[in-house]
Amino acid sequence: MTPAAACLGVLLAITAPHADSARGAVKPPRPHDRSYTYDLLDQTVIRQLTRAVDLPRGIRRLRNDPREAANVDADDQVRLPSTWWQPRLGFRPVSVEQMLHGPGPGEGPQLPWTVTSAKSQGVSPGFQMKDARGVKYVVKFDVPQFPEAATAADVIGSYLFWAAGYNVPENAIATFSRADLRIAPNATYESGGGHKKRLTDAYLDGILEQVTPPIDGRYRCMASRFLSGKPLGPFEYENRRKDDPDDLV
Repeated sequence: MTPAAACLGVLLAITAPHADSARGAVKPPRPHDRSYTYDLLDQTVIRQLTRAVDLPRGIRRLRNDPREAANVDADDQVRLPSTWWQPRLGFRPVSVEQMLHGPGPGEGPQLPWTVTSAKSQGVSPGFQMKDARGVKYVVKFDVPQFPEAATAADVIGSYLFWAAGYNVPENAIATFSRADLRIAPNATYESGGGHKKRLTDAYLDGILEQVTPPIDGRYRCMASRFLSGKPLGPFEYENRRKDDPDDLV
């Protein structure tokens, strides 16, 4: 995952069911997934055709009157916080120490780790785990041809994006040995047909065989701490979620 994806591809999360005193209890949004194949087709073909025949958009372009962002203030400045961004650098002092901590305590996961599932999204190998404190992380690796490249960019990029105001997860560089890994009794991975199977030592070893070989017996990785709340799925580039009363823009 790239640094931009780290900050823009953050899973939506909720911490409690939504409620409205006037409407009574409202059901929380449902978790959903999005097909990479459909997303590619939608963004490169369907959405482009839809925008081309969008009459109001065409008129705005002819009048040079683009639609403003919904979170600009009266002075046409983006100062209002949103689900994506908070006013930090440039609006209040941000020290080097704060940047090095970023969105979290900056400690990273503690050994040993209990692997709970194989990473099911993205192109790089990895797995999900709980550290010695029970904190959940997703672990990602560099490809063997470019050691330290992706993991360093992910962590450095997340700190810079956090300082700029974007809401990002806490990412940290970590090292571990194979002996530091335990497999949870209910750990699973998703097969090619979409079926869940029990994650075994052999399957975990197969994941580690695809990454940069260990140095002095230790693997280098990037550990991204899970956000609090319930994952609802990836964000979408347009429209609003009809099942989420808080998705207003």
